[in-house]
Amino acid sequence: MLEDVCGMFVLDVHLDDHNCFTLMINSSGAVQWQHTNGATGIDLDESIALTTDNTNIYVAENIDSDTSLNENMTIQVQKFDNAGNIVNTFAYTSSHPSVADDILIDNFGTPLVLSHANGLFPSD
Repeated sequence: MLEDVCGMFVLDVHLDDHNCFTLMINSSGAVQWQHTNGATGIDLDESIALTTDNTNIYVAENIDSDTSLNENMTIQVQKFDNAGNIVNTFAYTSSHPSVADDILIDNFGTPLVLSHANGLFPSD
């Protein structure tokens, strides 16, 4: 049995630069493949949720779009095949910083991202 995992990891000793990761492990816990992603500079990038249609893996990621201290988040979905190759990347934009909360796949293979935006306090 194979399991997919996603999350974030810290890149620097100051704990203020994070990147996304997605990996697949087998039933023995051995990593089959791994992929990292994130914007450059000080940012808070994280893979927040994943789902699969048994052929592809879809990962919802929150990407900090700049290097300021404010978190200017955008949502991105990466589609991987079972071998860990990126098949496609989907970007979701909004007039306010948006954050992915979960991801689902509809009956047509379309990724549906559940998200929220904070228009009152865009730096939160």
